[in-house]
Amino acid sequence: MSTFTWNTNSGAFDSGGNWTPAGPPTAADTALFSAGSGTISGFGTVATLQMNPSGPWVWTGTITAKNFNINDTTTLSSGAAWTLAGSPSSSNYLVVGSGSGGTGTLAVTGGASIVSTQPASTSAYAVYVGSGTFANANGTMLVTGAGSTVNTGPNGAAVGETGTGTLTVQSGATATFASSNSSLIAALAVGRNGAGTVNVSGAGTSVTANGFVYVGRGGAGTLNIANTATLTAGSAASGSTSSYGINIGDSTGASATTVAFGGSGTAHITTGGVLHSLGNINLGFDGTAGTLTVDGTGSQAKADGTVNVGGGIMRAGGSGTLTIQNGGVVQAGTPATGTAAISIGGGMTGDTGTVLVSGTGSLLDAHGFRISIGTASNNATDKTGGSGTLNISGGAHVLAGSNYSDTEAALALAGYAGGTATLGITGAGSQLIVDGTAVIGGTIINGAAVTGGTATVTVTSGALLQTGAEIVQSGSKLTVDAASTLKTPTLTINGGAADLATLNSATAIGFGTGGKLTLHAISGTNAISNFGAGDTIDFAGNTATVSGNTVTVGGGTITLGGTAPNGGYQVVSDGQGGTQIAIPASGVFRFFEQTNGTHFYTSSESEARNLVDPNSSSYRADLTPETNEFGAYAPSANDPNVAQVFRFFDQAHGTEFLTASKTEATGLMTQGSSTYRSDLTFEAGSSFYEHTTQQSGDVAVYRFFDKIFGTHFYTGSRDEYQSLTTLGGAGYRADLVSEGIGFYAPSGSYTPGGSSMPTSGLRMV
Repeated sequence: MSTFTWNTNSGAFDSGGNWTPAGPPTAADTALFSAGSGTISGFGTVATLQMNPSGPWVWTGTITAKNFNINDTTTLSSGAAWTLAGSPSSSNYLVVGSGSGGTGTLAVTGGASIVSTQPASTSAYAVYVGSGTFANANGTMLVTGAGSTVNTGPNGAAVGETGTGTLTVQSGATATFASSNSSLIAALAVGRNGAGTVNVSGAGTSVTANGFVYVGRGGAGTLNIANTATLTAGSAASGSTSSYGINIGDSTGASATTVAFGGSGTAHITTGGVLHSLGNINLGFDGTAGTLTVDGTGSQAKADGTVNVGGGIMRAGGSGTLTIQNGGVVQAGTPATGTAAISIGGGMTGDTGTVLVSGTGSLLDAHGFRISIGTASNNATDKTGGSGTLNISGGAHVLAGSNYSDTEAALALAGYAGGTATLGITGAGSQLIVDGTAVIGGTIINGAAVTGGTATVTVTSGALLQTGAEIVQSGSKLTVDAASTLKTPTLTINGGAADLATLNSATAIGFGTGGKLTLHAISGTNAISNFGAGDTIDFAGNTATVSGNTVTVGGGTITLGGTAPNGGYQVVSDGQGGTQIAIPASGVFRFFEQTNGTHFYTSSESEARNLVDPNSSSYRADLTPETNEFGAYAPSANDPNVAQVFRFFDQAHGTEFLTASKTEATGLMTQGSSTYRSDLTFEAGSSFYEHTTQQSGDVAVYRFFDKIFGTHFYTGSRDEYQSLTTLGGAGYRADLVSEGIGFYAPSGSYTPGGSSMPTSGLRMV
């Protein structure tokens, strides 16, 4: 085993006189180029071809070696062919830019080729561009022109392994890389620990990676595909049942303590370039940052599996951004059951994903399958999800569907607790078409809607949101402005809020529990079902008139399905000069306590019934039912005037003390307070809700202090109040001292255990 040094400029590799000592070198030797420049012809087989700083050199001959180390400027041209032999597992590679401070440039042009005959390896790559050892090594590799090719056989290539590397394939050239087991080593690794860039450009140019590709792992990776060139990657790797694709920003298989963690990847697809993954496309995977831009007509990124934007399965903190603009297209394929075709910020807690789709002709297509935003997969261990944003503008389109056997939502926003989602659709021609059910602030599991995190959807400036059905869950909101359109057969407000500029007659609206609907205008005849206690319709500054179950606003009407509890509806000011409609939660039931001549109050219908039922364990023979003239409101964030009425049990007299003042209630419960009452027990579960300031239709509820027993008496009847306070009147009570108005409540006539439990709402209509 000897080292032979090239001693001339141009010449034939197999000519003995061109070497010192006299050669040529053979299969066990090192061929060293360290001075001169010129054209190398002929053929040869060596152990190592070492190109130290010198040149430039042009190769036209045929060389086979176990190692090619390029630290100069070398060009393969005119049909030149290099064959990489040996095995990567035995430290046999082609390295462009090796050694400390090494700089290498290798060009494959004019129909030249580099081909590997090495056996499959799962421990090393066949080709390194930008060192495999030193961080300050720099390498550049160019494959250009029709017929020019690089093929690493069953092994892969690393660009920017530790140093800085650039691989460019252009002008009709081809490059092929592979992985024998992508779970251990990628087919193409860009920016593992260093800085790597891959450029693919030009008609007829193609890069094929038969296995996993990542761009940016512990380092920084960049991928550029342009001018109708294509890069195809993925497939089921040998020895693995998984389908591997493309990760832009990836730390798969690396622990948080290794250097292969926390990197970033960037990809640009422009001027008709095509990125095709035979598996998934993941952006910002497992704690890294990933950005993909698809720009221009004909530019496309396609995944045969799922497109994940900001997510992961091993560690949180991934951040992904997908931008589709100026006619670019991104299309997903067929995802695994229980996952979405397009997932945005849906991996783990702390993951974030942002998708921006803008411009006429721009398209994000889930291929008939589901899109999730801020929603973990149904089969994920960590279902809290992350934070996802989808913005559609400038006439762009997004398509989602429901071709699933697991009956999940076609569009799920913040599907699980802790997730957040934002969807904005704006501008004339901008559209989101959902062939199935969209759930805002939740998802569907096994056919049933569930409440998740917090989601906000806005449709503005002439945009369109079209769904098979729409559900707004608690804590989330849908807003559609006057210039835009919501097309859906059914809109269910299940604890959330919807703000619609116009209610069109083609929309059937239903309520779940505690929802708020804001309507700025009504067109035609409409129906709303399941309108119940805790639900609110706000007419946004317009005045509604109510007749039975029909609400009229301007020239449109709404029929509220069913019969309102209490026989009517609560109509109050919406604070904008108009009205809003709700249903009181219940009546407040009053009992006369015979022993002391005091009173007992409850807003619980079941408690009221049990107190007068001799067969109940709660039966009290000392309590006589009395008709009461006020009710209680549903606790709702939609009503800015509602407040808790605290109930205390008076242990000495078996009666109740009520107050709508939190300050007073706190004083009664706090030892050491000047108003502390040890004889009063706070009954947290028995609180109800009233208004602290009077609204349209409210009645005043008057409070009296009983001087004899130190208890309180309440009435919502103005006549009873006047009778009790009119000196000389038949009902005058000298032992009761008026303490003014305690709170404001819906009027009603409620008798415990009778047919009027309850009988009316705030205003009979």
